[in-house]
Amino acid sequence: MAHADWIRELAVAGELWWATGWGEDANELYLPLLGVGPLPVVGFPPVPFDPELKVPAVAAVAADRPAAWIDDDHTAVGRRWAAARSVPTLLVSIDPALGWARSDVDRVLTWAASLPR
Repeated sequence: MAHADWIRELAVAGELWWATGWGEDANELYLPLLGVGPLPVVGFPPVPFDPELKVPAVAAVAADRPAAWIDDDHTAVGRRWAAARSVPTLLVSIDPALGWARSDVDRVLTWAASLPR
């Protein structure tokens, strides 16, 4: 399954977190199907919640480290947060009708490889 390989590739490039309204259920539902281990989870409010409420939680996890955020609903607040950060930040917007693609993974991997070590 390609998605499992993509997750493994991204894990080599940096620290991975689930940033999803699925919360811990993402680990329980998806990772066994993909055959990869559990990931830490960004804590969001209970579903349903305003997507802009993702930003403070992601910001807390990212802290002062470079961050790539893959999401199907980047908000104006999230774009402003990313633009204002003093460390490299990449937002990768996913079409929810299509899901993430190899090109999205390659974009993150290329970005991560460009970061100073």
